Amino acid sequence: MSDILIRGMEMPDKDHLVLVEIDNNGEVFAAYDGGRTKLAQYKAIPVPPHGNLIDLRSVNLEDGPYEYQDWVEWALEQYLNAPIFIPASE
Repeated sequence: MSDILIRGMEMPDKDHLVLVEIDNNGEVFAAYDGGRTKLAQYKAIPVPPHGNLIDLRSVNLEDGPYEYQDWVEWALEQYLNAPIFIPASE
């Protein structure tokens, strides 16, 4: 199974229905409120198989231990505990 990312599109809130059509070129057309309002266009991007995708901005490698081996283990722990925003694909 592969995943897709629709760049720029946000999840609709509970009060709005969004109809989405994706063509074979990755063009995404979204009609909000069942087509009664705004038609928007986005781009779908295939996401290849991957491990957990983390938020690298949340990883801070400053002020760790001074000794090299301790720092390496500490730094690895920082990455392993980073927030996952897309779980690994199967």
